[in-house]
Amino acid sequence: MNCYEYLVQKIGVPIAERATGWPVSKYLRELEESQWWSLQQLQELQNEKLRKMIKHAYDTVPYYRELFADNNLHPNDIKTMADLPKLPILTKDTVRANFPDKIASKVFDRRDLIVGKSSGSTGEPLKYYLSKEEKGFKWACLYRYWRWAGYDFGKKYAFITVLTPTAFRGNSVLQWLEHKLSRVLTLQTRDLDADTVADFIRKIRNYKPVMLKANPSTCFYMARYMNEHDIKFELNSCICNAETLDPFVRDYVEERFGCGIYDTYGSEGIETAAQCHPRSGHHIAAEAVITEVVDKDGNPAPMDTEGRLIVTALDKWAMPFIRYDTQDAATMTAEQCSCGRGLPLLSGVKGRIVDMGLSPSGKLLSVYAFTPLFAKVDGIDAWQVIQESTGELSVKIKPTPAFNDEIRKSIQKAIEDYVGSDVTAEIELVEEIPLTPSGKRRFFISKCSSDVL
Repeated sequence: MNCYEYLVQKIGVPIAERATGWPVSKYLRELEESQWWSLQQLQELQNEKLRKMIKHAYDTVPYYRELFADNNLHPNDIKTMADLPKLPILTKDTVRANFPDKIASKVFDRRDLIVGKSSGSTGEPLKYYLSKEEKGFKWACLYRYWRWAGYDFGKKYAFITVLTPTAFRGNSVLQWLEHKLSRVLTLQTRDLDADTVADFIRKIRNYKPVMLKANPSTCFYMARYMNEHDIKFELNSCICNAETLDPFVRDYVEERFGCGIYDTYGSEGIETAAQCHPRSGHHIAAEAVITEVVDKDGNPAPMDTEGRLIVTALDKWAMPFIRYDTQDAATMTAEQCSCGRGLPLLSGVKGRIVDMGLSPSGKLLSVYAFTPLFAKVDGIDAWQVIQESTGELSVKIKPTPAFNDEIRKSIQKAIEDYVGSDVTAEIELVEEIPLTPSGKRRFFISKCSSDVL
């Protein structure tokens, strides 16, 4: 630790916490200790927190009071995580329909709360409330992940994003102080093209951060440009989030970035899981969340079986999320990580169910197959595959000057070989493939994905 990092950690961070009211350091110290607890200790903590959350939701949230009554349940019926399936699954539509009056806790003054919003990558963004305490806990979970990747307060890092995050929006002096203390190089993008990527790469190389944080699709786009121009980074680590991290993309980016990628996962402000090593499973933040994996009928899926990921937040008091359907696919495992942490594992996080579809014959169509297919072809600047129906794919390609009819035919054949004879693929050349409002680039979208899981 150099002098600057010491001053940031011992003086700068405490001042920032007092100014925001976010007690990050307190929670971070607790999480750094509890990650080494045994699985049994962590499960006891989860059950204790769950009982408190259930009682709080029943006593102070109209939606949950009605939910318990409609299902002839009382808070005493939910004593451990094994009892959670007694409650219905909470969907995004239900949250939207009851926000804010019926699903927010009545014991909080909303004027004191922080309004969070999901990225809206699959539709309308979801709004939710956070208290300052909850915000501090959320950031403590994130910083624990970042420490696993070798980052700590005061070190340089780069962040590629659509919106610049700040704790002091509207106060220019405090924003300046925050920027200096965090030592972050923020690179904003709404449209990702070759000129933008070249500028980002130049700035990152000049800044020399220890860590880069960005979406997988952004990293892939940069890595491809770097490969074409024989450029490499000298990073210690890269943290990816917000999108499915395809194995091919991981390997491709790691080779160009010169470091491992640490994948993190969360939804609606619930920091759920992250890797402690680029080749590890995803450690579940057991102090913050209970995870379930269910089949398409909502029944518990066996260990090591892929299904829909359901989460119960253990620290969201202003607006409880109990048995929330993330609409993501994941796999739980009983294996323990070799790192020695007691935190349970997700062995696979495959992301949005809308990133997977089924053909008429029942074949799984996934972003994992399309990504390497397009990466091996020259003449393509950007692409997106949309499954319009079970037997119909719309393939959008933003070509470069090198694109020609031979490339088009090779892509057509490769797609047809993969999807099978019962699916047609129509290629359309476009001038632009827009990013989502949150800056993500979605490679594969299925409009008929409801039967996948």
